[in-house]
Amino acid sequence: MEFEVLLRRLTDRRGWNAVAVARETGGDVAAPESLRHLAPVLGWHAADLFVLAGQDLPADLAPTDPKADPGLIAWDYVAMPLARPTLLAAARAMPQLPLVGLLPPPLRPFPEDKTSAIIGRLLHYRNFKGTSPAQLLLYSGGPYLSRPTVNQIALGGKALDPQLVSGFAYFLGIPVGDLAVLCDVAVTENISAPAYADGLAELMWEGRRLTFQQIRELVELGHDLRHRFDVELDESVRCHCGRGR
Repeated sequence: MEFEVLLRRLTDRRGWNAVAVARETGGDVAAPESLRHLAPVLGWHAADLFVLAGQDLPADLAPTDPKADPGLIAWDYVAMPLARPTLLAAARAMPQLPLVGLLPPPLRPFPEDKTSAIIGRLLHYRNFKGTSPAQLLLYSGGPYLSRPTVNQIALGGKALDPQLVSGFAYFLGIPVGDLAVLCDVAVTENISAPAYADGLAELMWEGRRLTFQQIRELVELGHDLRHRFDVELDESVRCHCGRGR
């Protein structure tokens, strides 16, 4: 679907005049400089708007390390409320390192004529891999789905519903109404986000700029925190590796 059509959906939702928006950006709303200008106005990350426009990501907006999956640190954040501030602060404090390499193209191209493929492209350029999208969807109030089913959504082979759209939107940090209108799904009732949804979305965004080694360090920190907060944790969450026992 053409970016101009998608942008019109976003501007119409806000009550804006799409023609005026195009005029402000010099007429070419898909130009890189226009996308950078529009992103904060829309409340989007610039990288996500580039993805929506089908543009290649500039180096400063690309994931730092193609092998670094931010989803690997999600479970510790969700499972340990007391550890959430520490994990998020640690991710924020990690230095921005040079680009390790370019993110390879998806194994299968996302069809341009399927609205749910928008979600597939966003997931791909967030650097989520394997089962991470399915787990994050569940953590964010969506249904439990298998990895192949999430892949079918990303490739346009499974229909979306309000719960799915809301779950994806919450961990991507995109307004539910925006993702719904882009994917042509009517969300007529509010599907509540988990209390930690905003923090989880921020952690996943921070993780996108980190290297594989930095993600490993956060995973190790999560392990340490499970021992630090052992007494406060449910038995199902406690670590039984034997350390300190």
